[in-house]
Amino acid sequence: MLSCRRPPPSQHAFLHRAHLFRNSLRIRPCPGRDDMAKRQRTSEMDPVREKSYFEQQREALLGDIALSFEHVLANINKLNRSLESVIEVGNEFSSVEALWSQFENVMAKDEAKHQGEKTEPPGDEGHE
Repeated sequence: MLSCRRPPPSQHAFLHRAHLFRNSLRIRPCPGRDDMAKRQRTSEMDPVREKSYFEQQREALLGDIALSFEHVLANINKLNRSLESVIEVGNEFSSVEALWSQFENVMAKDEAKHQGEKTEPPGDEGHE
């Protein structure tokens, strides 16, 4: 006896999305090709039929693509964590950078002051 009971809402939504995804992967017949459309409908209704080589390969490739996307996502997350740690280390050196910047400014002012004292007035060169 068949049950008409609906699945729970979360399972129902999942099954609905799976159905939509499955339908989006189907190859649509060209207009005017009624016999091909009939063959496709009859083969879709037959639950025992074997999958064609194309369908098997498509499923294998979709699985490989999904796995590759998971690897890409994992690597992007790893890269994000690495960048965050680099930024964190860089932020730790901000106080050291400010100190060196002050030191450089003080040394530049002191050097300019000494350069001004060392310059002699023009015209005094070569006279003893």
